[in-house]
Amino acid sequence: MTHYRKAAPAALALCLGWLAGILLPWPPVAHAQDAKGIDSPRFQLEAYARGDARPPGAYVLDTETGVVFHVSGTSKPTRLGSVLSAR
Repeated sequence: MTHYRKAAPAALALCLGWLAGILLPWPPVAHAQDAKGIDSPRFQLEAYARGDARPPGAYVLDTETGVVFHVSGTSKPTRLGSVLSAR
């Protein structure tokens, strides 16, 4: 008989949660925004970090000009070239 007394609150909570899920209104469904008027980002970034003492860095692509830069640690960006000239 004691097993039923221990399980009764859990069963009641389960039933109440099930009923609440059925009867209460669900939150509204999210929809994606319309892409009209939204510009694509100018820069794309690919960052990396190593497990040793070398500083982290990143490759930066300017999507308007096609120029690729490399940044490492706190140094200034260095131009690597252009992806448009590689075609």
